[in-house]
Amino acid sequence: MILRTELVDQVVDGTHTVTLVKDVVMTSGVPLGMVRKRLPPPAVTRGAVILIHGFGQNRYTWHIEGRSFSAYLAEQGFDVFTVDLRGHGRSGEYSDARPHAVEQYVREDLPSFVREAIRLSGHEQVFLVGHSMGGLISYATASTVLRDYVRGIVTIGSPYRFGAGTGFLSAFAALAEGVRFTGVLDSNPRLPLRLIGQQFRVLRRFWDVKSVPLPVRAWHPGTVEPHLLDRYLNRAFDVTSLSVLFDVLKGGQNVSLRSRDGRVDYALAFESLNKPLLAVAGEFDLLAPPDSVEAAVLRSRSRDKRFRMFPLGHIDLIVGREATRKVWPLIGEWLTRRSADIAKPTATPSPDRARHGRRPPAPARVGARDDAPAGRSDPHPGHRAGHRPRRALGAHPRRGRLGHRARVDGAPAAGAAPPRAHRHPRKDAGQHRRGRAHRHHPRAGRHLRRGLPQQPPQPRAHREARRRKGAALAGRLRAGGVRHLARQRRPSRCRS
Repeated sequence: MILRTELVDQVVDGTHTVTLVKDVVMTSGVPLGMVRKRLPPPAVTRGAVILIHGFGQNRYTWHIEGRSFSAYLAEQGFDVFTVDLRGHGRSGEYSDARPHAVEQYVREDLPSFVREAIRLSGHEQVFLVGHSMGGLISYATASTVLRDYVRGIVTIGSPYRFGAGTGFLSAFAALAEGVRFTGVLDSNPRLPLRLIGQQFRVLRRFWDVKSVPLPVRAWHPGTVEPHLLDRYLNRAFDVTSLSVLFDVLKGGQNVSLRSRDGRVDYALAFESLNKPLLAVAGEFDLLAPPDSVEAAVLRSRSRDKRFRMFPLGHIDLIVGREATRKVWPLIGEWLTRRSADIAKPTATPSPDRARHGRRPPAPARVGARDDAPAGRSDPHPGHRAGHRPRRALGAHPRRGRLGHRARVDGAPAAGAAPPRAHRHPRKDAGQHRRGRAHRHHPRAGRHLRRGLPQQPPQPRAHREARRRKGAALAGRLRAGGVRHLARQRRPSRCRS
């Protein structure tokens, strides 16, 4: 449901601005908020893109004053939806629902966003672009709940194997799992990460010093302009729950994409998913090291997968100075290439296309073949080369495909095509023989039953040569002891 629509001028980067249509949207069911951006009419969108923020963040991960990745994608022609997961941003204002597990994002929040985006945009499939934890949610949802509604997946700094490549994160994940096992924090207290963002702002100069040895950093020093970094830290950090943190950290070196009851293995489902995949990592990312991000690409069985690494940190993969020159164009080009055949439809899609997500098959070509001689019609009108049509209605399963519907009292059935004049009456009656096979043999007339073109009649000399060749082969088979392949009629053992 659209709550408000307005025409806005937003800064993509620096002095580059773009005019967009902005919608404030609220989903049905549990009210969740998201913002939609697109070019003004009559522009046609290339595809629908859903941007999913990370742990403890909100929609401002993708848009701050002075630099906006969401505006960049909208300018490229995409219908962009930036979401606020439950308890974050506008979703926290619309409802008091608190997240108790990452699985709620997977099975409830993201499907609700996708349904609303498909309804508003008119596209049948969407692209999922997730940062950090948003990438993990994309992996799990695209391989299970939204398997038929996802066109492709893009993850930015998303650790598929949390802690891989850094001992500190592995030890911290093991400690968190031990604390969770004790049950001391089962009350699921809130984590006010907004206060952590404020502390980052105060100590920004300290975090920007490269010589200070820190086990983790939210960004690589010197990659984000100070005024843009202040805006990001002030607006992008939000409130979350402790249980969500435990789910993200669960497993350490093991894959954490698993339901809390252990019944659904999201990692196994994702690894068997054949969807286009792009994983972007930061070389200096201490929260999601490149090894932990690349593990998703290495274990995925997708035929279209790609991994790229840039000399950036965690949040500067999106808002960094070099991100606008390297990361943004990479993702924009990747999305454009894979959305070339799913432009927004101008008419109501057919039921087959709406159900299966693809165009219905083209109707069969009826009439003379291109290679048929002049004055001669196609013996099998409507049959394409290499196409195996179904058996005609009323055709006998052992007498081949008659080419027209069954006869009733000697006359063709209503609506049936007239019999072809060039065919022999015995063949139309189903009494076709091929070689020495009898018409009651299960394999007799199989080329008619399959709808393949008939072979032209051969001269008598050719038929005799084939008969002699078959007799010689049968003799060799009998000599080798394979009598059952000779197809000889055995004499009856019944006594008169």
